[in-house]
Amino acid sequence: MRFRAIGQCISTFLVLAVCAGAEEPIGRAPEGFDKERDGINRGKVERIEYDSQSIGVKRPVMVYTPPGYSKEHKYPVLYLLHGIGGDEREWLRGGSAEVVLDNLHADQKIVPMIVVMPNGRASKESLARGRFRGQSEAFAAFEIDLLKDLIPYVEANYSVQADREHRALAGLSMGGGQSLNFGLAHLDTFAWVGAFSSAPNTRPAAELLKDPADAAGKLRLLWLSCGEDDRLLNISQRFHDALVEKKVPHIWHIEPGGHDMAVWKNDLYLFAKRLFREGTEQATASGGRESPDGDRTQIGTQPDREADASRSPSTSVPQPVELTREQDHQRLKDLLGIKEMRRGANGNDRNAPNAANYDEAKANPFPNLPDPLVLFSGEKVTTAEMWTTKRRPEIVELFDREIYGRVPAETPKVTWEVVSTTEGKNGDVPIVTKQLVGHVDNSSFPAITVDIQLTLATPAAAALPVPVMMEFGFSFGGGRGGIAGRGGIAGRGGRGFGPPGGGPSWQQQVLSKGWGYAVLSPNSVQADSGAGLTRGIIGLCNKGQPRKVDDWGALRAWAWGASRALDYLQTDKAVDAKQVGITGLSRYGKAAIVAMAYDERFAIGFIGSSGAGGVKLHRRNFGELVENVASSGEYHWMAGNYLKYAGPLTWNDLPVDSHELVALCAPRPVFISVGSQQVEGGWVDAKGMFLAGVGAGPVYELLGKKGLGTTEFPAQETALTGGEVAFRQHAGGHTTGPNWPTFLKFADRYIKARPLPAAEPQP
Repeated sequence: MRFRAIGQCISTFLVLAVCAGAEEPIGRAPEGFDKERDGINRGKVERIEYDSQSIGVKRPVMVYTPPGYSKEHKYPVLYLLHGIGGDEREWLRGGSAEVVLDNLHADQKIVPMIVVMPNGRASKESLARGRFRGQSEAFAAFEIDLLKDLIPYVEANYSVQADREHRALAGLSMGGGQSLNFGLAHLDTFAWVGAFSSAPNTRPAAELLKDPADAAGKLRLLWLSCGEDDRLLNISQRFHDALVEKKVPHIWHIEPGGHDMAVWKNDLYLFAKRLFREGTEQATASGGRESPDGDRTQIGTQPDREADASRSPSTSVPQPVELTREQDHQRLKDLLGIKEMRRGANGNDRNAPNAANYDEAKANPFPNLPDPLVLFSGEKVTTAEMWTTKRRPEIVELFDREIYGRVPAETPKVTWEVVSTTEGKNGDVPIVTKQLVGHVDNSSFPAITVDIQLTLATPAAAALPVPVMMEFGFSFGGGRGGIAGRGGIAGRGGRGFGPPGGGPSWQQQVLSKGWGYAVLSPNSVQADSGAGLTRGIIGLCNKGQPRKVDDWGALRAWAWGASRALDYLQTDKAVDAKQVGITGLSRYGKAAIVAMAYDERFAIGFIGSSGAGGVKLHRRNFGELVENVASSGEYHWMAGNYLKYAGPLTWNDLPVDSHELVALCAPRPVFISVGSQQVEGGWVDAKGMFLAGVGAGPVYELLGKKGLGTTEFPAQETALTGGEVAFRQHAGGHTTGPNWPTFLKFADRYIKARPLPAAEPQP
């Protein structure tokens, strides 16, 4: 049956059978699917150029024609798009797309098709790869080039079936966003759409699906997939949530892995073999079981991230309440009596009525911040003891109640298991890597399982316990946090997340100082989605019920996970647990400053581009706003009470602000990192974070330390590192990479490690 005939909302896991009737794991291509095989017919790959009237230049494209291609036969076409760091060769250079396709043809698992791999960066100029802000216009401009120039060229020069039923559009990362943006906006052109690990260029589903019923009727296949350890998982998750809400059928597939080509090759295999077939999508309910490889695939439904066939609960066991993020968001609004909320800033359309403000003259409508050194009673805090015993607890209570939510008085015990211990190298440094799982006691509510994933790597030659930097990132298979012992993507400087020029990763830099590093997977603690709030550690503590308005949100839950990881580090003889720092970027920068503020055992914090909900002042009108964070896309980070300040109340009604969050870290050192407004953009509000650092200064000074030492926003790449609050705006994008050397020099004042023995010369 056609995909659109499959039920709109199915509450159990489904296994899809291929057309031949032989069942195989839905989420895993077979062994060797991307390896060249002898004795098979091969397709042909050629590079051609076409005249782009819309861009005004000749543009390159790679075209794969299937084995036995003949002009006597008409073929369907898949347009396959690359990511921000790639070009028309990315799928061939890193993805072995022609090998995957040849093998599918040899196994008779694919309809013979032409695959067109264009350069999705449409510009007259040759643009350097790897930057988003400077290239977003070029990626958006490809829509017209694709529709008006490339497709007509292909259909005029190749033997193709030139109708929507025989056109597919798919891509990875940035190309995944393009595929959704262009494919769903032009369903008269494409009937098959696939998005692998969609990037932030993805437009909202509400904008792309103004007529959901029409889309459901026209789509032959809508495929969303993402690695479970991908930092961009929330983008696909939110799009999926919206599709469920709008009752648009689709496949939603979460698989092991991060934001990397191993995931995308697997996606290409799974997606391509489903294209251009009649009657191939057979769905059979199978008792809610997972595929043998542990992947999670569903059609038009919310994935059960804790499902496990080996311990499926009986129907008599209470199950978590199932809510979409929109339903849960509305539930909180009802509890708070909020009839209407203000719209957040639009960072994509400068002409929108709610366009984000980047004019500093309009940035401070509420210039007076709460005084961190005045008690509720009005009494001035004049001693360190008053701060510690009176004022600090007052501020913590306000953040608990109004901003981040309260952690339950009693949380389940975590039992740590060392899954594996291996020896290897990261760069030139021999290391010992431990993969750990923190099993959270779920005896109070067995339907929810929480297993915290942690990687710990320490120098093999260290004679004494070593300091450790803990990152909110991804372990057990990488993602942009990198695989312990390999450096991962962070070690390659790829896609703007690593150090500039492909230099040593942050892990290699800390190892060179005799430190270790740990990588904590936040999504293993709590899902980054409002639809997941009745699961994860929050759902476990609430026994599967929705949150109260002052319950903890995901940021506080991730910080709790970091504290539990620190509990383990205190037991590991390789670690100096009194010298453990915390770091994170973007939303994980928010989590890092929350962890640093609440858990005084963390010795130092390196906070990357945390923006709204993090270090940026809530009272600032610049870039992302309170209204954005309180919206249905991000509210799950915060307490329900936070929504009030985007509705009946204003930012100025907040009883605390982010300078007091930084102040909670005092007297411990904190380094605030951000990229340039030209490359990273103004959304995160560099000056708003700087001003929070300024506002924390009086508390540091009361405790005998130093703040930033100035109220003047510094020039780009000027390091303010003379006090315990440090700040630097580097010239790069959404990354901490360029600031790691400056941070480590700053940290030398506080973190002490014995240098590693010199490596023995190689014979």
